[in-house]
Amino acid sequence: MVGQQALTKIERIVAARYGPLVLPSPLNAMPVGDYEEYMPKFTGTEGVSAEEHLESFYNYADNLDIYEEDVWMRAFVQSLEGEARKWFNKLAHRSIADIETLDDVFLKHWGDEEDLLYEHTEFGKLLRDGLSSSSDHRIDEMARMIEFLAFEVSRLEAEQYLEEEQF
Repeated sequence: MVGQQALTKIERIVAARYGPLVLPSPLNAMPVGDYEEYMPKFTGTEGVSAEEHLESFYNYADNLDIYEEDVWMRAFVQSLEGEARKWFNKLAHRSIADIETLDDVFLKHWGDEEDLLYEHTEFGKLLRDGLSSSSDHRIDEMARMIEFLAFEVSRLEAEQYLEEEQF
């Protein structure tokens, strides 16, 4: 590598762990002590919504006085486990440059306002794959989305009816 310094082993590990993040060099120090002990966790498969997790994480970061953007983003990534961590690791390398982008990408994928095409695709997967204990959370999510969509359709139909009656 002419003109480039080779990465140290620890730099390669950090780059792999936080690949989608655009991080400064040198990195700011992570909090000291058992900061991970009280860190809220998000798996994407349990009862905590993405919005609830973000709110909990913001409170957590505020309590630890985390003000450096790279520390905040790295700590947030550490709060992701299971399916959520797998999702993060599949994001494009160096595609997230700041907290706002990380929030947006996280909420777009895991938030309650997922688009109907995504829900339809997930429902199709359930039908195709059959039911199992690991799909229970997906069934609950689909049921909530169907209930919400049924309510929205009823509300829109009522509004349309009222508009037609008033000429």
